[in-house]
Amino acid sequence: MEWVIGAALLALLPAYIVRGKGRPFGPWWLYSFFLFPIALVHAVFAEPLAGSDEAERLDRLQGRKCPYCAETVKWEAVVCRHCGRELPPVSGPRPTPPPSLVGRVIIATIGCFFLLLVLLFLLGYLH
Repeated sequence: MEWVIGAALLALLPAYIVRGKGRPFGPWWLYSFFLFPIALVHAVFAEPLAGSDEAERLDRLQGRKCPYCAETVKWEAVVCRHCGRELPPVSGPRPTPPPSLVGRVIIATIGCFFLLLVLLFLLGYLH
């Protein structure tokens, strides 16, 4: 019975990760409940859906919007390549890039290992 509670709690991690990427929480929680290791890796590598906050943040990292035609241009651009109009200088700092893919894998692996240790400790403590 304890393993069911532990699995239910562990399943929250991948479901929470993909919720931030615009994906539904419930189906991912169920997927994570039965296949946690696979779901965790899948959640880390899942691309954000169009229209989600994460997708918009990645768009801002790749460039800025032209104030005249609303197309994305590089941060360093002086003239819009779509409409040919001169762009105003960039005000404020550029957004910081997301962590690298390798960093995300390392963080997911460490988190999974930590959660596994906690689960093993709880199962040993309850018996």
